[in-house]
Order: sequence, then structure tokens, then C-alpha cells
Amino acid sequence: MLTYEKRGRNLLLTVKGVEEPFAIPPLPTNPALQATDTYIGVTSGGASAEDLAKALMMAVDGAVLNTDTNRWEPRPEAERVNYTRAGNELTQEEAENLLSAAFFWQTALGLSGVQQFIEAGEGTAGSFQAYVSLVGRVRRLNNRAPDHELTGS
Repeated sequence: MLTYEKRGRNLLLTVKGVEEPFAIPPLPTNPALQATDTYIGVTSGGASAEDLAKALMMAVDGAVLNTDTNRWEPRPEAERVNYTRAGNELTQEEAENLLSAAFFWQTALGLSGVQQFIEAGEGTAGSFQAYVSLVGRVRRLNNRAPDHELTGS
């Protein structure tokens, strides 16, 4: 079971039974959009599980731009504090819930995505609920502005 609060610019996610919360820093818009595109691509069969893992790593620990590929990537392993901590302290179910909540926060849904994920029961049900909202939000945004206006490129 997760609880959340926003403190400053960070999202604090607390896993029931774990004393110290996970402080999730915000992603800038461009890596957040790339992570969102990857997540939607995975759910529709257009991206790999490895791509999804990288998007989730970026969601919990931030991203760096690879100037050779012009793609955002997870921070180096030594800087993946939350991802490493989740793998060392949490059950697989708890870690997946933490990663999912962090991901939805990094999308256009923001705290609403985290709230929907948690209130729908976390896990598959929570992911489905937040995903449906995310796809709807992305469609509405895409209908309002050309891609270059959304990403600044």
C-alpha cells in the first residue's frame, strides 16, 4: 500500500511498513513525454520490455540526454538511488507499485495519475485506471496542438 505527498518539487511515496519515503524528483517535459510514448508503445505492442524498464528507471531517478542518439536515458547505475533501493528493500509487488505511481506522476496526469492509481487499488487495476486517463489526456493534448508545440522541438 502506497501513500503520497508532494513536498517542494518532489513526490514522496511511502510504502506501508517501510519507514523512509522514496523522494521522486520531477522529470523535465521532454524526457517525461518520451517515457509516456514508451509506456503507451509497450501497451500497444510497439516498444520492448527493456524500453519500459528504462522509462520506469527514468521516472523514479531522472534522465540524461544521450547527445549521440538524441534520446533520454536512465541516469548511470550509481545514480539510480530509488530504483536500486526499491530492488533491495521492497517485494516485487511493492516495487512495481512504486514504479507505476512514480511513472504516472511524471506524465501529463501529475498527482491526479498517482491518486487514480492508488484509489483504484494499485497493481493492474490501478495501472489500467490511470492508463485510460493518460491515453485520454494525450489524445486531448494532441488534438489541441501540433507535436512541435507540445515538445518544443
